[in-house]
Amino acid sequence: MAAAVAGLEARSSRDVKGKQRAPRQQLEGDGGSDGVVVPLQLLQDSEYESVYTIPILVGSDPQQNLSLQVDTGSSDLWLASTSCGSSACQETGGDLYDPASATTSQQTFTIAYEEGAVSGPIVWDAVEVGGYTIAQQALAAASQVSDEPLDPSFVGVLGLALPPNSIIAERVPSTPGSTRTGAVFAANLLGLAGASAPAAPFLSLALERPGSSAVPSVLGVGRHPDGLVPDPSQIQYAPLTPDSAGTLFWKTTVRAITVYVNGQAHPVQLPRSVGGGTSPTAVLDSGVPVILATSQIANGIYGALGIGPASDGSYYVPCTTPLNMTITLDDRSELPLHPLDLTYPASSGSSCTGLIQAMPAASNSEASVTDIILGVPFLRNTYTVMAYAPPDASGSFANSHVTTSTAGSSPRLGLLSLTNATLALEQFQQVRVNDQPLSSSPTSDSSKASPGRRLSVGLDVLIGLLGLLVLCFVLFGARWAYARHRRKHAPHGAYGPAFEGAPKAQDVAYRLARRVSDTEADAATLVGGRGSRGARSDTGFDPTEDALRASRFEAYKRRVAGQRASDASDELGFGVRARKMEADDDETPPSAYAPLPLGSPPMESAFPARPPGVEGVGMPLLGQPRSEDVADLGMRGLAFDEFGMMEDGSRTSMAGVGTPRRGGRVRPDSSGSTSTAGSRARRPSSMRMLSQSTLGSRGSTLIDSMVLEEDVPPPPPPPLPPHAPLGEAGS
Repeated sequence: MAAAVAGLEARSSRDVKGKQRAPRQQLEGDGGSDGVVVPLQLLQDSEYESVYTIPILVGSDPQQNLSLQVDTGSSDLWLASTSCGSSACQETGGDLYDPASATTSQQTFTIAYEEGAVSGPIVWDAVEVGGYTIAQQALAAASQVSDEPLDPSFVGVLGLALPPNSIIAERVPSTPGSTRTGAVFAANLLGLAGASAPAAPFLSLALERPGSSAVPSVLGVGRHPDGLVPDPSQIQYAPLTPDSAGTLFWKTTVRAITVYVNGQAHPVQLPRSVGGGTSPTAVLDSGVPVILATSQIANGIYGALGIGPASDGSYYVPCTTPLNMTITLDDRSELPLHPLDLTYPASSGSSCTGLIQAMPAASNSEASVTDIILGVPFLRNTYTVMAYAPPDASGSFANSHVTTSTAGSSPRLGLLSLTNATLALEQFQQVRVNDQPLSSSPTSDSSKASPGRRLSVGLDVLIGLLGLLVLCFVLFGARWAYARHRRKHAPHGAYGPAFEGAPKAQDVAYRLARRVSDTEADAATLVGGRGSRGARSDTGFDPTEDALRASRFEAYKRRVAGQRASDASDELGFGVRARKMEADDDETPPSAYAPLPLGSPPMESAFPARPPGVEGVGMPLLGQPRSEDVADLGMRGLAFDEFGMMEDGSRTSMAGVGTPRRGGRVRPDSSGSTSTAGSRARRPSSMRMLSQSTLGSRGSTLIDSMVLEEDVPPPPPPPLPPHAPLGEAGS
């Protein structure tokens, strides 16, 4: 059986020469019962031809530093010796094993592969791996090696399959009490006596992907690599599938294979096992650089993509088409495979060679030991644990020490997915479509958690948004706390009225709104007779709007009364109350008003006094007469209702002050028509007291030019004095 599987792997690993060495890492762990993680080295000509090697020390005086290929598909250790003269041994450049210090067993080791063979004497010699030393390890010093791809980078094979599969153990039976047995390397290593043995009886394997350092190449001896396995309970274990001759390989049952095309799942119809079971089986083999399957399974996988075998029997896939598939083993979770691991570019052209190929036709019945050989492409996607005893529920191996004779009696295969299916497709797009190299960052290459246990993209986005919202709340709270702290520790009065030198908000608003009066006398009057424009009321607060309007109206009455008294002796007093003066065709008259007639009623009789208790103060801007409308008349501040008062002392509304007002007031115009609500408004005229009938035709023209459209009706004119009619004055 071993020869059959060895033949398959030998066929798939031919001509691995001129390989590049990956950098070697440092050991992890202290050895002994603590275990150790030994770094492996990837040697490759291409992504298709890959060999993972481990350094060993062999012999005693002196020790030789050699490298061996790690092979989970066979159980024996053999090295090309100095007695080998074949062409394969010459490829090593003379770096061969010297068995001069070894003890011979008088037995010969022979293994025939599908292509090639290895043979030589069985000897016992000291072998050291990762600090663990086996003083009497049975191995084959190969004197004949044919068609094996040896080179200076490695000179033999370290088999890690189960003890019953060993040819050396069959040729050299164990003798009770003897220190020299034919036990395999793994059994001797895990069965070391006392504290020299690892406390956990297992070997583990992780293989790196070319172009990425996200997953290191390591061999664990009784210890999990910390970077890959933070939680050992996440590793899923299952018993092995035995053969008729016993448990020989790390063999498991295939429950499902699914190919995903454009997001749609295409399950592959699985046949019965070649061994007669209801489900096909698979052997994990790190010595095979491809995945080998029966023709029926291979056709089902590529058939999901509409691809069949070529004339040479191989499968080829367009390089930009991902082979996105998963495989389910036993009762474990679905294991995704990276599409970059399932095809590799040819030297030219747009087609890539599929790394899942059909098995060759078996030349004997022993070749049909399994349905699928899961080689390197599969093992790059999983962390594989080869346990020689069952673990507990937490994944630990407390009280599970084994001996050389009992090792392998109750093996378990543990698997932990290392591939995120979504990220794998993105990386395939990056490499095969965009022609960009893989990132070497561990965080950007793969996930250590199974995709079935990872959060979905939508949930990741939701968590990110919630985190941003929490951050905004924190920043807002910090700003609020800072502002509160400033108010608390600011100088007295900085945020309140206690600061005596700071002006009040009312003062600032008053100064901004105040409009300078025509004269200093008016200004003094507007502030309540205090002689200062900036004076405030005795209460310490600024006057209200009603008080401001009343005070302004009172100042206006006094100014008009003073004009009447000063012009009483004017010789042009014809009983006309007011008229605009002319002076040499000048638009601006020297005086805004004509003299008032003698004997007119005092202004106090026409206008009421200001409301009691209201002091005269400065007029805010909103209460000022809009003199710009009558600036061309040389008149200022004559609109009564601008102060919110009528001639009879009643108050009017201040609504619309400062904006074009659209009122519902009715006013007579020169033609006798009325203006209703909604008419176009203009600012009020200050000539409400002029009488058209008393000015004649010239006065009519003058008044027509001065009376502006307004929704607010003019106040009624005061009665004419009975002793000065217009006709008598003219005579």
